[in-house]
Amino acid sequence: MTLPSFVGIGAERCGSTWLYQLLKQHPQVYMPKKRKELQFFNKNYHKGLKWYESFFPDKQTATAYQAIGEITPVYLNIPVCAERIASLNSIQKFIVILRNPVNRAYSQYGHSVRLSNYRKSFEEYIIDHPGAIKRGLYAQKLAHYFKYFDKKQFCCLIFEESVNNVNFTKQKLAKFLEIEFDEFPDSAGLEKVNQTYLPKFKKLNEISSYVRHKLIDKDLDWLVNMVKVLGFQKVLEYGAKYTLAPMSPETKLRLENIFEQDIKNLEKLLDISLDIWRL
Repeated sequence: MTLPSFVGIGAERCGSTWLYQLLKQHPQVYMPKKRKELQFFNKNYHKGLKWYESFFPDKQTATAYQAIGEITPVYLNIPVCAERIASLNSIQKFIVILRNPVNRAYSQYGHSVRLSNYRKSFEEYIIDHPGAIKRGLYAQKLAHYFKYFDKKQFCCLIFEESVNNVNFTKQKLAKFLEIEFDEFPDSAGLEKVNQTYLPKFKKLNEISSYVRHKLIDKDLDWLVNMVKVLGFQKVLEYGAKYTLAPMSPETKLRLENIFEQDIKNLEKLLDISLDIWRL
């Protein structure tokens, strides 16, 4: 049985797709090809280890890789995932990528505008979706994982630093996963991925997102990927705008106050400075 040696556990809307694409380009790292987020330890756990194993190379092929992993950012937010991961001896390393929680919440709003045709303001969104704030309380989430695993088993990346200094990020990942830094392609990590945009065809985007999730739930990834190859995503992005209306200064200040204590707790928990989030 081949199972991952590392897992990316979050956080959502913090650059996990960028991280997935970066790691996928390293020849010594295996990342699932047909699906980015396996969501095994939350909603697919009932499908069993054989289902999970099907996303990874067989024993003979696995020897070609130094690290085998997957990234499902929702794992950070669901306490039972930590317990379930702890039951597998194969997973010994974790990658966490975190973003200014105010900007993370706003990015989640943009995601809902694009994929769920949400039409209200950001201020209304955080009232309708209180989880948008709760998902940014990173210290609370990580503290739960540290009940089961040693801090040394975690590589914590700060999104703003990671995308602005890609080489340093590659070095940090290479050391953590014990892979060769020089094997990362020069262009890896420089591309923008999964950008928030305001679709011209709002209803079409909403329907497309719904159908995509239903197909994935039925393990029809081949059909989803075929649609991608045929360029349907370009149709969805036709005429789109890549900027949301700016967050009001009052809302920004209010959210900063909400997150400040958790940020201080996170600095203490990880022994790092997060002044970059206070600029």
